[in-house]
Amino acid sequence: MLVKKIIEADHDMLHQGAEIVEYKEGLKIAKHILENVIPTYACYGIAANQLGINKAVAVVKVNEREPIFLINPKITALSEPMRKWDEGCLSYPGDKIKMVRYKTIQYENMVGKNYYVNEIGLHSDYNHLLETIAIQHEIDHLCGITIYDRQIKPTKRLEPKVSRNAPCPCNSGKKYKRCCLN
Repeated sequence: MLVKKIIEADHDMLHQGAEIVEYKEGLKIAKHILENVIPTYACYGIAANQLGINKAVAVVKVNEREPIFLINPKITALSEPMRKWDEGCLSYPGDKIKMVRYKTIQYENMVGKNYYVNEIGLHSDYNHLLETIAIQHEIDHLCGITIYDRQIKPTKRLEPKVSRNAPCPCNSGKKYKRCCLN
């Protein structure tokens, strides 16, 4: 298998769920991604469908930590959301999107013919946090969800913001800062 070019932007495969894969085939794809693709693109993880392979396989490899092979994974539980996070994606080069990710996740992953539940989350290790975020990101890809689907949309005000020195909207004749601000 050659290193494939990463599918970018609005390719149809990025917006559709990946197909379930047999374990041996998934392991072969995961090993290829780990050995050939991740070093080529210097990334924390990649899903097979980003390479044009429509199989539910992804690999997460954060710095010197052990690689995590995701074969037919499913997120089964999420903790409370953590702060907003600026996240990038190789399929949208140069874009940073503000989104919410979770501190701790629980997910099922195929090993052999069985599924195992794994829990990963924020301890005190930044690499552990990156792993948690990367797993969520790659499982999103396998479900056909992109960073733009998870983007936090800015809220729009119905009325313009009143500055502190403007007349108070209650028509008291006072400045806003001396009237209704407090």
